[in-house]
Amino acid sequence: MEDTEITLNGTDWSNLYIIDYAGGCGGEMMCDLISDKVDAQFSIPKSSSQSFAIDSFDNLYVTYSLVLVHADINQYRGYKCKESAPELHSDETIKHNLKVNLIHRNKDISWKMGFSTEDERDSLVRNTHFTKNYILRSHRNSDWSSFTNAKVIRIYPWTKSHLTQSLMFLKRWVSGHSYIEESEWTDWDSFVEDRFSMHSNETSKNTISGTEWVFGTSDVSIKTVAGIDTTTDAIKAWQQDNIDLLAEHGISMTSTKEECIDYFKTTRSYDGKKNG
Repeated sequence: MEDTEITLNGTDWSNLYIIDYAGGCGGEMMCDLISDKVDAQFSIPKSSSQSFAIDSFDNLYVTYSLVLVHADINQYRGYKCKESAPELHSDETIKHNLKVNLIHRNKDISWKMGFSTEDERDSLVRNTHFTKNYILRSHRNSDWSSFTNAKVIRIYPWTKSHLTQSLMFLKRWVSGHSYIEESEWTDWDSFVEDRFSMHSNETSKNTISGTEWVFGTSDVSIKTVAGIDTTTDAIKAWQQDNIDLLAEHGISMTSTKEECIDYFKTTRSYDGKKNG
């Protein structure tokens, strides 16, 4: 039986917006757009001073490790399964941890977590309701059906996933914002092959095409999913910028996967060096 007690507002999750997306599919931009439209609490948009979007839960379920990335996991009590990988958490664990995260942001009730038994903390989580809007980013690739009435938007590539993958390469690695250690550059070709082997042809409920969203190749609207119109001038400009960035590197909307792989195999992001 579904646990309807662990909710944001006491009856359901209708004030939670979930953005579940593949890397390179514009999830951060969607997060920023919706956060602005619904006044999502605690979110911080990506900007010149902020290199990535922050959701209402401090990106709790975007990271690969709660313990290594989130200092408050060890600082505050009440989180569950924090030692395990976030992608292994059950829906009920996620629900619990999301509410714990919000409780610790509320000084009027966070103190109750300090000197309490596990049963008392669980009761506090169940009985504390949040009625404002919140947004959650994730790469979980889930249908989120147990989050009753949550507004779920899934962004995964239906076709041409090599184009969204190329965009991520350019923005994350080739641009100099590298997450790869210098010692790993002898493995660059393998890294490229592995990244481009990741693909998803999602057509499930509430899923929009990542390629269409990122590049604006068709009129993508999520109005029927979350009641929000995405057709703004700022979004159109962002989509055109993404097309232009690919073009700067000789990649077009008609480039093949093989052509993209060949390009990145001969391009190294570390200090702008090239293989050779």
